[in-house]
Amino acid sequence: MSTQGAGGFRSGAGRPKGALGEKTLAVQAKLEKLDCDPIEALAMIAKDTNNTAELRFQANKELAQYIAPKRRAVEMDAAIDGGIKVNLLSFADMGKLEEDKDKAESLTYESTEK
Repeated sequence: MSTQGAGGFRSGAGRPKGALGEKTLAVQAKLEKLDCDPIEALAMIAKDTNNTAELRFQANKELAQYIAPKRRAVEMDAAIDGGIKVNLLSFADMGKLEEDKDKAESLTYESTEK
């Protein structure tokens, strides 16, 4: 029978924050023994133009996780207390807009709720 409580926080118990676990260390040791660098291998796949575009895309997608965080959905709760102005532009008119910026059309939507 245990003389301690039913668990909970105990000072100094467990793995220190940021320290790698046994399995992670074992995998790292095995990869080092095999002289294998998975990041380098993915980069080589991504750069090899003989690979299919889909394979190169997947390799780049995996590598991107190491330099840029994944985007998360952001919930927005906002109240609109006035009108909304919407500028309508078409790609076909973009050249014309560069020549004459006064030709941009605007559509103003007034909120029915105040």
